[in-house]
Amino acid sequence: MNNYYLKNDLKVFYTTAKSFPDGIDDAFGLLASKVTDAEKRAIVGFSCPNEQGEIIYNAAMVEGFHGEGSQYGFDTFIIPSGEYITETITQWRSKAASVEHTFRKLVRHPQATCPCVELYEGDNMICMVKVG
Repeated sequence: MNNYYLKNDLKVFYTTAKSFPDGIDDAFGLLASKVTDAEKRAIVGFSCPNEQGEIIYNAAMVEGFHGEGSQYGFDTFIIPSGEYITETITQWRSKAASVEHTFRKLVRHPQATCPCVELYEGDNMICMVKVG
């Protein structure tokens, strides 16, 4: 587990997966189908449990310019700057089962709050949980 300070808010546009975890690929597919340069974009996932404890998962891309999300018909969200605890999963596609375990470990931090964030960098996934 590492500490990380996100210096600036990240404004993202997103779509909510119809189910978790089965609907995640479809949600990212919807984003990719609307954004012409999707393969070059910063990809993010963020989630938080609802009142019933179900995970609400959102597939997102960082906005390239102000208003981009609404141009494509998506809602926007601000991933807040500040302190996060993180763990990186290398070659995450072959280790998908470890993602849940990693977040379960991170959210045990006594100051953990929402959102839980997945930041994708090539074959690496940085799992981030806001603290404080």
